[in-house]
Amino acid sequence: FVGDAVNALSEVMGAGGYDHLILAGDRPMVAMVRRALPPRTASRLAGIIRNPGRTESCDVVSRSVEAFAKAEAKESCDAARMLEERLRVGGLAVAGTRASHFALQRGRVQTLVMSTDYSPPPGWLCASCRVERTAEGRPNRCRACGSRSLLDLEVREAMLRLAERRGIQVELVSDSAILRRIGDIGCLLQRRPGDRGVARRNRAIATL
Repeated sequence: FVGDAVNALSEVMGAGGYDHLILAGDRPMVAMVRRALPPRTASRLAGIIRNPGRTESCDVVSRSVEAFAKAEAKESCDAARMLEERLRVGGLAVAGTRASHFALQRGRVQTLVMSTDYSPPPGWLCASCRVERTAEGRPNRCRACGSRSLLDLEVREAMLRLAERRGIQVELVSDSAILRRIGDIGCLLQRRPGDRGVARRNRAIATL
């Protein structure tokens, strides 16, 4: 029974794209299920609620939400630390508004990491050719098509729209000293075929 339940659970989590799992039940049953979880599913375990039969339904929901919120916060902080590490070693990451927006437009982003305090000044959007720019201050004409029909661009919302449109994971991080140091925003980038080879060639050229 436990094996069938765990297999069904793993299939549901995989098909639904769920990132966090919370187990609720008596101690012996929870222990059995937890031991039977495959590694990928076990890595998503965010909390355990024991003896839910003795607990009001609203309390179970409240404890589940609390466990989920903690797991989400930890995941976001981990993303900020990974961003810092990649930036430190010159890896697949960018920081700051302009670089992050450019990476999003190019489809290079794996994860957008944004502080909840991120509040950049407005950029501009061309109403004719729909080009977006995050630079502060609107020019007289669009630099791409020459149109004078320019609108203010809410940069934060534009970033989130781009991420949603491309199916990019977004991590919103509260009170992060790491993000404050880099302008409250950054991106973890995807590796593309040839990236490693290019990096090696660049290092060889720099050595020569």
